[in-house]
Amino acid sequence: MAQGISVRGLYKSFQGFQLKRVDAEMPRGYVTAVIGGNGAGKTSLLKCIIGSYVPDSGTILFGVPRKPGRVGVVFDECPYPPTMRVRDLSRTMSKIFDDWDAERYEGLCRKYGIGPWFKVGALSRGRRMRLQVAVMMSHGTDYLVLDEPTSGMDPEAREEFLGMLREYVSDEERTVVISSHQTSDLEKIADQIVLMMDGKVVLCQDRISLMEEYGLVRASDADRVPEKFVVGASESDFGRTALVKDRKALADMFPDMAIDDASLEDIVVYHMKGRRR
Repeated sequence: MAQGISVRGLYKSFQGFQLKRVDAEMPRGYVTAVIGGNGAGKTSLLKCIIGSYVPDSGTILFGVPRKPGRVGVVFDECPYPPTMRVRDLSRTMSKIFDDWDAERYEGLCRKYGIGPWFKVGALSRGRRMRLQVAVMMSHGTDYLVLDEPTSGMDPEAREEFLGMLREYVSDEERTVVISSHQTSDLEKIADQIVLMMDGKVVLCQDRISLMEEYGLVRASDADRVPEKFVVGASESDFGRTALVKDRKALADMFPDMAIDDASLEDIVVYHMKGRRR
C-alpha cells in the first residue's frame, strides 16, 4: 500500500473544539472517506491537510510532495468571485495553471448545465459545487480533497461524479480524500474509511473489512449479545437493535443468531449512540 497522506499525532486547538492526536492513513490509489456526525472534526482535518490550518503539533506526510497547484480542492463555499463569468474563470485559471485544459473545462461545464455567460454568484448552490469540480478536474493534480462535493447534485450527476473519482485514482498514483454525509455514495466509491467523533479518529480501516466486521442484530437476538460485542444500540416499539463488532466471532458463538449487514450510516449512527451510553 503506497503512501498517499499519513496523519500522525495531529493536534489542533480551536475555540471550543480540538482535533485530538489524530492518526489516519489515506493510501495512494485509494479513495478515503472521512465520515462522522456534524462537529466531528472532518472539515477541520481536511483544512489541515490542504494547509489552510497549521497544526499545533503532529505531522502530515505526503507520498508525493504537496506542491502548489497540485492539490485539487472542493469545499462547501465556492471561492470564486461572484461577479466573474464562467468563461472568464477559465481564462484566469489558464494563467494560474500551466497545464490548464480549457476544452475539458468547457465540456464539463456543458455537462453540468453551466453556461459560459453565467456569473458565479447567479449559480445555484448545486451548480457552484459543480463549477468547483469542473475546475478541479481541468488541471493536473496529485491529490483531491473534497468536502461535501455532491451536495446539490441530482442522482445522475452524483453517479457521473463518482465515476470520475474512480477514474482519477485508477493509475494508483493519485489520492482522493472525501467527506460527505451521502454515505450511500461512499459505499460505492470509498476504499478506506476514517470515522471521526469529537475531534478523534474512532477507526481507520479499509471499507471491505469494515463492512465484514460489523453487523446489526435485532429484537430478541439483540438481548442475547454479550456486551463486549455491542458498539451501540437503540430501542423502539419493535424491540432492541444493536450494532455489533467481531461479527464472525459472534456468529461462531451463536450459530442460530441472525446478523444483518450494516451500512456505513448504521456504523456512524450506532457509534454515536455508543459514545452516549
